[in-house]
Amino acid sequence: MWFYVGVSFMALLSMLDMAIFTYIGFTFRVSPIYYSVVAASWSIVYIIVNKFLSGLGNSGRNKSLMGIAFFSITSSLILFSGNTLYTVTLAYMFHAVAVSSANLAMSTSIYELFDSSAWSKYSTLQRILQNLLRGSTLIVISSGIVSASLYNVLMLASLLGALSLLILPPITLGIERKLHMLGKEVSSLIGFASSRGILTAAIDSVGDISSRALGFWNSSRSVPSRGRIMVSVLLAVATGDFVFTAMPLLVKTSLPLSEYWMAQGITGIAVAVGGLVISRMLSGNRKVAISIIALRGLWLSLAMPLMYKEETLILYLIGMYFLGLAMDASLFNLYSESSSGYGTHSYFISRELGTLFGSLLAGLVLASGIKEAIFIFPIIFTVSSAIQLL
Repeated sequence: MWFYVGVSFMALLSMLDMAIFTYIGFTFRVSPIYYSVVAASWSIVYIIVNKFLSGLGNSGRNKSLMGIAFFSITSSLILFSGNTLYTVTLAYMFHAVAVSSANLAMSTSIYELFDSSAWSKYSTLQRILQNLLRGSTLIVISSGIVSASLYNVLMLASLLGALSLLILPPITLGIERKLHMLGKEVSSLIGFASSRGILTAAIDSVGDISSRALGFWNSSRSVPSRGRIMVSVLLAVATGDFVFTAMPLLVKTSLPLSEYWMAQGITGIAVAVGGLVISRMLSGNRKVAISIIALRGLWLSLAMPLMYKEETLILYLIGMYFLGLAMDASLFNLYSESSSGYGTHSYFISRELGTLFGSLLAGLVLASGIKEAIFIFPIIFTVSSAIQLL
């Protein structure tokens, strides 16, 4: 029960991230530089909070983290009611605190309250359900099925945050991540002992010994180091957020905010359904991650003309978010396997550094008026990201 309530809370936070950000771009007269600084500031707040709260995550204090998330989204609600550029911007910053602490609370709970063999399953399921609920909420609001404003959604998010805090089970023993790490170390020792046996037996040919030792070496490198994964994450996320930051300013002259939200909502549902179909493929596999990163980068760049037409915007968004979901799940599972579930704040920080870099660069490119750069930078980031996993 706690998992699904927590996912619902995270889904509303995800919806509010896109909704508040685009609300600022569509409602207020903001320059590309100011808009990119808003996006970058959100990432800076997220990174600082994530780093500051990482000790709570590693020590298993999931309820404290969820309490901070509840307090922060309630503060965002109060500030948003001012409905000026500056109060809405401040509300967006408190939203960043809520997302940061809620992410840590959910990931820590998954790692300690579920068996390590189910980490990948629940982490992927969390992302799929978040997209489904996020999309449904956007459709309901933008279509007028329910007469609700962003303020009403913030109220609902605050209530779900309180409910998540109440029903989230506390972590008592906190041994699941330790057991996973111990299992990895034992497996590594067994593999090393086997390789030493190959070298000392000297009963096979030199060529056979070399090939078997090389096989052990390659298998031990099947998961890249955490550092390389984090750099790959940073560059891959920068690719998407470069486009995400530029998009509202590029399309707001051709369609109203309600239609933009409707397109985002339909996309969320389509991506969630697609994610269910391929969920078993989204494990911590390096080759899968590289393939998804490459496909996403090509789509974001080469299919970009689709975003300028109302009829094809949804198609572009589906490709963007579907491949983004698959990329994030694959890289997160790869990182979890490499780190045994510890230091998840480092993954989230890498992701937000990518957002910071991509959003600031988008503002500079839009302000400069160099249209070709909008197509070129996603390709450069994509190639650089994929190289880190080779």
